[in-house]
Amino acid sequence: MKKELAIEFALVKISTEEFATFEENFQLDKEVGNNFDFGFSINSKERLILWNFKLENSSDDKLFLKGVFHITFMISPDSWKKIQKKNKINFPKDFLIHCAVLSIGTIRGILHEKVSKINSPLSQFILPLFNISDVIEEDVTVDL
Repeated sequence: MKKELAIEFALVKISTEEFATFEENFQLDKEVGNNFDFGFSINSKERLILWNFKLENSSDDKLFLKGVFHITFMISPDSWKKIQKKNKINFPKDFLIHCAVLSIGTIRGILHEKVSKINSPLSQFILPLFNISDVIEEDVTVDL
């Protein structure tokens, strides 16, 4: 049985870099197109992992919601030492999935807060579920 590596970390910053709605393009009775893209970068000096999420939703190929979100986590010094080997750092798959799931949940909250205030059918839009483990399939090693 594989022993899991516990990584101590904290969510330290949430920012909405871009957010726009185009209410006139949203059609509640139409299928919603989802374009979801994400990635991460690191700041090894401060032990930060910055997730960048881009979200675009459309109805009938017309954009009705767009957002870019940054979610930053700080890894504890002891945990950073555990995952760093020489000039490389290895992020275990399960840790990356955990961070991504926390980030997506945070984005759901941001979207809910923003669109719930809109007096239009767009306030009924719910971000579809994503199975992030289908995308993050293995550990990621990054050169420092």
